[in-house]
Amino acid sequence: MVSIVPADPARLILGIHATASAVTELRKTMGLNQPLWTQYGQFLWRSLHGNFGFSYAQEEPVGGLIAAAWPRTAILAVFAVIAELAIGVPVGLMLTSQRHPRLAAVLENITLLLMSVPLFWVGLTLLYVFAFKLGWFPLSGGGLAAYVLPAVAVGLTGSATYARLLMVTLGEVRESDHVRTARAKGVPERGVLLRHIARVGLLPFVTQLGADLGNLMGGLVVLESVFGIVGIGNLAYTGISQSDIPVIESVTLVTTAVIIFLNLLVDLLYAVLDPRIVYT
Repeated sequence: MVSIVPADPARLILGIHATASAVTELRKTMGLNQPLWTQYGQFLWRSLHGNFGFSYAQEEPVGGLIAAAWPRTAILAVFAVIAELAIGVPVGLMLTSQRHPRLAAVLENITLLLMSVPLFWVGLTLLYVFAFKLGWFPLSGGGLAAYVLPAVAVGLTGSATYARLLMVTLGEVRESDHVRTARAKGVPERGVLLRHIARVGLLPFVTQLGADLGNLMGGLVVLESVFGIVGIGNLAYTGISQSDIPVIESVTLVTTAVIIFLNLLVDLLYAVLDPRIVYT
């Protein structure tokens, strides 16, 4: 996809006033004159040896750029997941509760609203109110405090998905045969909830959590730009805007590997949560 974009990295590096011969020579030096599959094969071979090449625009090793950006994205992802769970799980449990039907109806409408609101709008609103007006958080930078508002923004929008997923899954498991059998045997309601409902009902919940964490680790381009966090998403955006092929390829490869690993971890957790699942 990068190769069909009408932008020449060699021309971008040398500038618009460079001669055609200079651009051609630089393309040859960078290997851009080789067939596409040859370029990609060489990139994969170097990546297997831990060499992601040099950034065309920043003139630095891409591995170093990723190593510098990844911790920022990881911190944001962890904070965001914590915020999603801290908000989504209590709301989801309230939605499944039959003791407060009016409150559950109000919360259900709020979750629908939060699922519809764009993430960047929530981020800008939080930034304006709590950073610009009240001054409780830094506008950009500022250590761990700078991750609070973007994490809350993700938590508010993402928690709606977890709340509704928890409501649906726990509601279905409550009516299953093994739960009715446990109640018939005299198992206390607390034991029924923890041993029979929660463990099985959390399977789709864990699936969503793994996918969500993987996507967050891949970087939130808009959110990182709004809050000035130089993470993976910001690095990918910069690489795309500058046609920096080594950066684009390397970020895509590393992000894909992380998502695959997290999905594998989720599959292994299935057997822990549900004893009926056995891997052979």
